[in-house]
Amino acid sequence: MATLLQILAKDLKAWPKEAKCIAQDANSRAYPYSGAIEYMGDEWAGQLQVASYLVDLKELAEDHETAIITKCMWKAEVAAIALGGNKAPQANPLAWRDRIQKIDIVVQELEEERLSLVQGLEAEGFALINAKREPAEDMTDWRNWKAGDLIECVTESEMVAVLTVGKVYALGVNRGSPYITDDDGDYMSSCIREGHFKFVSRP
Repeated sequence: MATLLQILAKDLKAWPKEAKCIAQDANSRAYPYSGAIEYMGDEWAGQLQVASYLVDLKELAEDHETAIITKCMWKAEVAAIALGGNKAPQANPLAWRDRIQKIDIVVQELEEERLSLVQGLEAEGFALINAKREPAEDMTDWRNWKAGDLIECVTESEMVAVLTVGKVYALGVNRGSPYITDDDGDYMSSCIREGHFKFVSRP
């Protein structure tokens, strides 16, 4: 079985005007919607863009109960199929150029869709939370810190009076030895004592 995106990319010739998304009911009919939708029983419920069904697909998608296809998703899949998948043709610069141009169009549309979705979230009182990559090592042990890590000075040190408690510094490493850098990335101190700093994040 194929996914709804694959089926629509093959069978849908033109995207319905002003439709926000397309979903498929259990009877194989796919409808365009102009607003939020949800799957109830064996069909999708929401604001239809057109009164009659869009297309009576001959194939029921394996993900019809969950798939909600947007215009950008459909166009990207159509472009990939037209060029024989995601791989550029071998030794064909003209095909590469055409592929790049189509990718640029899709990227622009995806960026515009993303901006619209972010603005929609903000309008509803939500904020987009970016996933932050956390290192797998035990970062309470300074020996696991690496160049570029951000650390915070938590206690005063008589040996290094130039450091400020509560300030976050970047870590540098030279020949295996860590040192603290200033805002310009220049050397400040190599006095990294256990308990004087705590790990903040790894960019």
